[in-house]
Amino acid sequence: VGALGNDFITFTLAPSGTNLVQLSSSGRIQMVGSPNPARLVSGWKALEALVHMQAGALEFSQRLGAGDRKVVVATVNAKSGIQNAFQLTTSSNHVVIASDAAAMDAYLAAAARGVPVVPGLADAAVGAGGTQRGMFGYSQPQIELRATWETLRLSESLGAVMPPGTTSLEMVQTVESWANFKLLPPFETVAKYWTLQTISGGTDAGGFRFRWFSPKAP
Repeated sequence: VGALGNDFITFTLAPSGTNLVQLSSSGRIQMVGSPNPARLVSGWKALEALVHMQAGALEFSQRLGAGDRKVVVATVNAKSGIQNAFQLTTSSNHVVIASDAAAMDAYLAAAARGVPVVPGLADAAVGAGGTQRGMFGYSQPQIELRATWETLRLSESLGAVMPPGTTSLEMVQTVESWANFKLLPPFETVAKYWTLQTISGGTDAGGFRFRWFSPKAP
């Protein structure tokens, strides 16, 4: 992360859960570069208090995360009760914004042990034009798809992996009339085809250009 620039960084955690809604709602971390992250957080809280002066305004509290890091917890008082909005902490050069407590704790744990090396990322980045064009991103389909693939393959029916009340029996029957997920092979047998995907963007004489690259499967 530190080698890719510090203006704006965003990443999504690997999906988890027992139904399709949970698996499609992965935790997210956003990092905004700042020479004074603590002051930016204070200003943000003051701005929120000024803008949201009516009912339902954000409320801020504090907790300790891994390594005794101070975490600001933003909640909103909705009709269904108090709900998480986002969580904040700071690093030396960033404000870190997490979608929820699990995402923030995952970030703090990763920050303590270092950023893992992604096999093949360096070569895939070159294929997309490198990491220094102004914008760079990558995705790991093997990690993103595995849980959803296996959940669908092993479920008794599509309705069994949907939360109660989120879909109709008619809708489930319509999907299952043309898609039999039980016929999917184990993900391990097709994992090699889901290679890294990289994207870069930058300006040249012709304007702003994007480049996508995905290496061939072995």
